[in-house]
Amino acid sequence: MIKDLETEIGYHFHNISLLQNALTHSSYANERWHNSLLSNERLEFLGDSILGMLVADYLYRNFPDRPEGELTRMRADMVCENTLAEIAHQLDLGRHLLLQPALRRRLRAARTLDTQGHRGTQGVHGLRALGGPGRHGGLCGHGLRCRGG
Repeated sequence: MIKDLETEIGYHFHNISLLQNALTHSSYANERWHNSLLSNERLEFLGDSILGMLVADYLYRNFPDRPEGELTRMRADMVCENTLAEIAHQLDLGRHLLLQPALRRRLRAARTLDTQGHRGTQGVHGLRALGGPGRHGGLCGHGLRCRGG
């Protein structure tokens, strides 16, 4: 599983235990170890801040003629849940997440929503916990913008 992910994104992780933590959903950690601190939630908290900082730095350096308000809107569009869900979907990140079996079944059953343009957001948690998609092209390289929120 780990090697597959590394191959798919073209990056070798040096701290495998940190990666495993990033890919562990709270449902799995609670059921398996009765300890939500072993889930990706704390890393997601950190990853949200890192991702916001990296995107802000990118926008600041690459759009010197844009005012602060426009840069803020651009950053919000780039780090919104819809954008991150699209990137997680492109990376098929949800396949690598450790989820409680019942939750995985519910998500599989809900895949019919994908055909209607809605995406599940479970992969977003892993993406945020990994610090965003910067290691494989960055948000800006994807040209994605948030649609509707």
